[in-house]
Amino acid sequence: MTKSYHKKTFVSISLLFLIAGVFGQSNKKIADLKKVLQSSDSIVLIKHKTTCDYMPMIISDIEVADTSIDGVKKLKEKRQSCRLLKNGKINSDISINSKVISSEIKLQLIKILTTPKLSKNNEDEFKNLPLTTQTIAIYAKNKLQYIDIDFAGKQLFCSQNIHISEKDFDIDKWNKLESIFVKLDLIDKVE
Repeated sequence: MTKSYHKKTFVSISLLFLIAGVFGQSNKKIADLKKVLQSSDSIVLIKHKTTCDYMPMIISDIEVADTSIDGVKKLKEKRQSCRLLKNGKINSDISINSKVISSEIKLQLIKILTTPKLSKNNEDEFKNLPLTTQTIAIYAKNKLQYIDIDFAGKQLFCSQNIHISEKDFDIDKWNKLESIFVKLDLIDKVE
């Protein structure tokens, strides 16, 4: 056997382990998410104002020229009021509407979030983009976990123990998830 044969065999085996590792990690995060959702005491879908959690700076921050102690204090209070969480709970100052979902919708949500994406297509096919952002708040044993969703930007921001991202979504998955919020009247559309 030649040296190049051994090299090709080594590369082939290495690729197989790499692919198995990637699929193993993906399957684990889906299984973990499914477990979190299934074991929840309740799941609440929330329509809320856009938060400032994931932006380095909001426009009103730029406009603040008052660098006095009072000015900085006001700025900190303003930024705190637009955060998703306040004292470990969903911030009621930004919440517009929320609904505890039924077991039937919970099963639909689990299926959508834990089904692997079928295509690489993630092109923007939304005809009407939402003006608000949404959150899936998952409560289990007095503990809150969440998936904060920006349908317009196709972004997800999750609590520490939830390991999904927009990379796990194709357009079909985005549309199915959006349809749940639409059905419950928890999403605004541009006409």
